[in-house]
Amino acid sequence: VLWRPKAFLTTELLVTELPLMVVKALFLCSVVSGDGIMTDIQEALLTTSIFLQCVKFIYMLRLTDLGKGITTILRTFFSKSIGEIMFIGVLVFTSVNLCFSISKQNNQSSSLYFYKALLFGDGEAQTVLGLDPGQTDSGMRTFLMII
Repeated sequence: VLWRPKAFLTTELLVTELPLMVVKALFLCSVVSGDGIMTDIQEALLTTSIFLQCVKFIYMLRLTDLGKGITTILRTFFSKSIGEIMFIGVLVFTSVNLCFSISKQNNQSSSLYFYKALLFGDGEAQTVLGLDPGQTDSGMRTFLMII
């Protein structure tokens, strides 16, 4: 057996190399077809590419003496119990975000405002979501936020 897919499709390749190559290819395709000024999508692809390159560098540090704990942390982070907790957290965040999306008053995207209001307690985001205490019709949204 000269060619075995398991020999090439390793976890390291799928976690570090493959996403980085895909993002770089998308970025290069978008730059070639552009007019020289970066769009928001191109900036997002460039930022993602730099982030994935840093993740790859951190992952490569596991081979040094200083990076012995990286493997332990990665195995803990990608364990089944942490995955279940993350899945439940995403489901809760998605359900509450869906409630706010259904009850929004204007045509703005509520996802970013919900994120800012929930994690940072941003007053402007709470006002956009209808959680301003000065508003009289915010009872239902306040109830949804408390739940």
